Amino acid sequence: MRLEVLDMTLNKYKLGSLMIPFSQKCGIPNLTPYQVSGVNKDKEFFEPSHQVGEDTSKYQIVPPRHFACNLMHVGRDRVLPIAYNHSEYDKVVSPAYTVFSLKESCGVLDDYFFIMLKCEEQDRYFWFHADASVRDGMSWSDFCDVEITVPDLTTQQKYVDIYKAMVANQQSYERVLEDLKLVCDGYIEDLRKKVPCEKIGKYLVESDKRNTVGLTVDAVRGLSTGKEMIPTKADMNGVGLDSYKVVEPRQIAYVPDTSRRGEKVSLGFNNTDEEKSYTYTPSGIFTLVREFGEYANLLGNVLRPENIPELNEAIKEVQTKKTRREIELESITHKYHGKSKPGSVQKIEKNLKDNIRHDEKLLYELTRRRNLLTHGFFSEPN
Repeated sequence: MRLEVLDMTLNKYKLGSLMIPFSQKCGIPNLTPYQVSGVNKDKEFFEPSHQVGEDTSKYQIVPPRHFACNLMHVGRDRVLPIAYNHSEYDKVVSPAYTVFSLKESCGVLDDYFFIMLKCEEQDRYFWFHADASVRDGMSWSDFCDVEITVPDLTTQQKYVDIYKAMVANQQSYERVLEDLKLVCDGYIEDLRKKVPCEKIGKYLVESDKRNTVGLTVDAVRGLSTGKEMIPTKADMNGVGLDSYKVVEPRQIAYVPDTSRRGEKVSLGFNNTDEEKSYTYTPSGIFTLVREFGEYANLLGNVLRPENIPELNEAIKEVQTKKTRREIELESITHKYHGKSKPGSVQKIEKNLKDNIRHDEKLLYELTRRRNLLTHGFFSEPN
């Protein structure tokens, strides 16, 4: 494939010469988290917002083709939290954000400007120019003084077209993967109704082969939460490997301890032709079951399409609880930033984190069941 070499004429601009500040308060005092947008690490708007004040009347409107950025968090997050409103509808953000648009015929396309600000190199540049205040932010005047170098409009448009094509291609792959996962989940749920469950013990043969074959540190592997064997991250200096277990080709290594693995059981399959060495950890096999309380009937029974409204209501309730906990956790983080937390606060923080993880698992299961119902996998048999 022949790549076209772009003949670029570069132009320098100060950001202040390109931007028009915009300030319009929404005037609505009781907006919900679902009506307020935040900006994620991918520099896109998301809803619901993690934190919403009691009075939202001073929250800022972000019209279509406008940007919103939070200059106060540049130093703290080491990124420029900025998003571009690609939609045809107004967004609402907290007063901490600065809203602006680009001038007409300023020599820079909106999309190219946004793509450029999504670059990690630009984030490092903005972080380097953050001030030395407590918030470690960046003032509007400093932001306006930043210089950028851009090509001519024709070249900008070519890069924008390439970027959008790549994003569309990636999104297409992601949709296919989601559809495939949905089909697999549906097939498994269908099997659960048709095939009786069995204990897996009769299909397994435990292996206790130790490292008597002289495997070195290069062969030592750990298990990731993604259920893969990965090179160990442990400090192996001076560690003897005689007690380490050997995982032969097409064998599975298993660790039941979930406390440091996001409450997931770690598994790893040796799909290579080489023997791997794995840390010997004396432990029994056990199952960790977490009760889902009032939602147990939605997760433990075979459901029908008429249960979809009930699932939607449950999803909304759990999301609201999760958002409330995240707001409380964020409040604790801000209050004790750089300070030592009392023991009682640490317990509250741990409890909030545990509950948020529980909410996430519950949301996943409820949403998965709703999606399966939507696609007819739980319909009545003929």
